[in-house]
Amino acid sequence: MFNNGLDKIQKSLEDYLETKRQAFGRFYFISNDELLAILAQARNPRAVQPFLRKCFDALVALEFAPGKKSTDILAMISPKGERVGLGRNLKARGPVEEWLKNVEDSMKKSLRKAMKKGVIDYDDRPRTKWVKMHPGQVVMCGAQIHWSRNTMKAIGQYGDGDSNALTDWYDFSLCLPLCLTLYLCISLFNNNDTNNNKN
Repeated sequence: MFNNGLDKIQKSLEDYLETKRQAFGRFYFISNDELLAILAQARNPRAVQPFLRKCFDALVALEFAPGKKSTDILAMISPKGERVGLGRNLKARGPVEEWLKNVEDSMKKSLRKAMKKGVIDYDDRPRTKWVKMHPGQVVMCGAQIHWSRNTMKAIGQYGDGDSNALTDWYDFSLCLPLCLTLYLCISLFNNNDTNNNKN
């Protein structure tokens, strides 16, 4: 009899957690205990912070507006400390699964906007400045977009009779970016090494 009562409670709890997971699919990435910990502190949006890594790839924190009771979400922070703004009027209010869904939607919009800006900006700046001006995800994807564009252009030119098109493409699209990337990595390594020596 006692076991039947526990089984009913367990089943009800699992059904409840399933409704939360259906409302916000990323809750499937965390355990029942973790989800219960989030729901138990639903009035404290910052209580979600320790579980963000499991819900979102490469997201360690949400930046809230100043003030302990503020529910305004300003930005997302990556494991490398990169900050990407999430737009205006994003608030951690109401059921946690609803405002996290709003965060997810805002992430997509913000990254789409950053991607568009980064891809357009690619041709207007030296690559060394461009890489440092945009979020890592935008740099990786934007560079691939332009690499593909330049590759298709070179293949088309070669097909139209320009015998140097592929050689020029190789020099411009492979050698130059590799040299610049190597330069950036070495300069970042030297800066980190200098900063570590100061500490």
